[in-house]
Amino acid sequence: MIELHQGTILIDGIDVTKVPRETTRSRLNAIPQETFFLRGTFRENLDPSGIAEEASLVQALKRVNLEISTATWTPRLSHGQRQLFSLARAILRPAKIVVLDEATSSVDQETDDLMQGIIREVFEDCTLIAVAHRLNTIMDFDRVAVLEGGELMEYDSPANLLAKPSLFRSLYNDQQIRH
Repeated sequence: MIELHQGTILIDGIDVTKVPRETTRSRLNAIPQETFFLRGTFRENLDPSGIAEEASLVQALKRVNLEISTATWTPRLSHGQRQLFSLARAILRPAKIVVLDEATSSVDQETDDLMQGIIREVFEDCTLIAVAHRLNTIMDFDRVAVLEGGELMEYDSPANLLAKPSLFRSLYNDQQIRH
């Protein structure tokens, strides 16, 4: 999402450093750790481009268990509700690559479970790239990249990394002990 100063990122064989950043951004979907809101109504925040039908907006909000009038603006949402709103926003934005940046890290377990289920269902045909510290949320991912100090330490399926001595297994076991 920011300018790359070295290296290459290929998406479908296209070097994204050769494509305008706005084009790349417009083709990605993201659910951030901290939901952002623009000045305006819920409707304007849910669908900033203004292209979704009202029925789609209502359906997205119902899908994430939020009952909000899209015509009003009430900034008094709990953190969990803000994350659910961000998920509803992502549901309305078609993209084949979805970036989850600690999307459920600071919500309660019930909201996390709801969000994980919706993400798996709604984005099942998408590539999910997740920054996750709750490792149980990525156990069904195809690949896991374990980073330490900004360096790639391990890259494999979660099952393979758990089956042998690995940094991932150590982190996973530590989380199981704490819960």
